[in-house]
Amino acid sequence: PKFVHGGLAMSVPTLSRHLPFKGIIFISDYPDESLVKKVEAHETAHVREHHPVFFLTIAIFLVSATGSLTYFAAFSNLNPIITPIINVSPLLVVKTLLVFLSVAVANVLLIRVTESRADAFAHKVMGERAYELLVEILRINYGKNVRGTEDAPLFSRITHTSSRNALKTGDPLSSLNTWEFPAILTLV
Repeated sequence: PKFVHGGLAMSVPTLSRHLPFKGIIFISDYPDESLVKKVEAHETAHVREHHPVFFLTIAIFLVSATGSLTYFAAFSNLNPIITPIINVSPLLVVKTLLVFLSVAVANVLLIRVTESRADAFAHKVMGERAYELLVEILRINYGKNVRGTEDAPLFSRITHTSSRNALKTGDPLSSLNTWEFPAILTLV
């Protein structure tokens, strides 16, 4: 299958005596084998560091908390016997929405950290060429007018750092901005 982003890493639950999850990597077919190896190195880092499992856990938390709040709100309003016992106040709903917003913002910031770590691993595997290979992948996917990672689509610049310095230096912290760490702490 053709993936616009080049590749996709997933973890699926399995019955295994070693690990409860197995990684699956999907990679687009590119004309140059070095492009495939670059995407493979990036996605392999995600699987090796269990990033998909981590974000699956966050998603399960958000869905279950939303479902619980919705269930109690509907249940308390429909059952006149339980209504005096379970009262979902508007303040609880507002607090819950603020928690969801905080988790969502923290999730985006953590995605950026994991993408930077995966870029650093790709630099370790591919060397100095890793950044240029990414720019070539962006040109294939988004047109010949792409000159660098700053020309990537908005969604890619939100989830990945715009500079992608980790691909150039191999240092996962080099891609992150100084505002990202205080932003996570302010949510706490």
